[in-house]
Amino acid sequence: MNCEEVREYLLPFIDQELNKKVSSEIETHLHFCPLCSREFKSEKRIESAIKKKMVRDPAPLVLRQKLIRQIDRLETRSSLWPVLSSLFQSRPKRIFATVAVLAIIIGSFYIYRTVRTPYFPIFQEALNKHTSFLAGGFSLEIASSQAEEVSHWFQEKVDFPVSVPEFPGEEIELLGGKLIRIKDQDVVYLFYRGEEYDFSFLIHDCTGVRLPRVRSVEVHGQKFDVFTSQGYNVIHLDDDHEMPCTIVSDMDLQLLLELLSRAQPSLV
Repeated sequence: MNCEEVREYLLPFIDQELNKKVSSEIETHLHFCPLCSREFKSEKRIESAIKKKMVRDPAPLVLRQKLIRQIDRLETRSSLWPVLSSLFQSRPKRIFATVAVLAIIIGSFYIYRTVRTPYFPIFQEALNKHTSFLAGGFSLEIASSQAEEVSHWFQEKVDFPVSVPEFPGEEIELLGGKLIRIKDQDVVYLFYRGEEYDFSFLIHDCTGVRLPRVRSVEVHGQKFDVFTSQGYNVIHLDDDHEMPCTIVSDMDLQLLLELLSRAQPSLV
């Protein structure tokens, strides 16, 4: 089993949803592959953090009533099957043609919707920018540790507000920023360096953006979209937060969330 296959089955493996044969192959691979082993340990830490902070609230009465009504409708539809079956037997060609046309219409609608609103690949692009900068792939356009100076530099370059975060009392230094483009959108890229960890912040306009579905984490009543890959945590803060942005770091997820809560201005 190669790295790509192991990463595909990593979450089901952690949740013990795989059979013994596949689980054994993954365990063997993790024993010999340090990269996959690192990602496995990172996913386990995320799962542990989620379980510690997860609040188990009973479903609201309104939601339960809606579910009951949906179940009743499904049962009603299933009771109509004998009638539909007799129709198929009496007019198979006409009904088959109707079903085929409906399938084409529905399929075309979903294809059209996907083409019109493609995913904005902020998680993978943020990770790529972070690793590229660390490898010397590009340089900063403004080099400054002064948040106000960096914010001012971006003001006339983008059409959305930019407040460069600061971390009072933390050994984290702002190195500067750069204006980048992701899928024809302007994105503010900021880089911070700490004693043990590095951080990339991408500030962008989330209005009308369709993001890929990733793991959702709730901490202290706040929801965060989290993507983990190559030993890095990528956290997205949407419009419900003070400043929509995406953060990349190899810091432990729980420590990273706590750090964001102490930022000025507040990010969470």
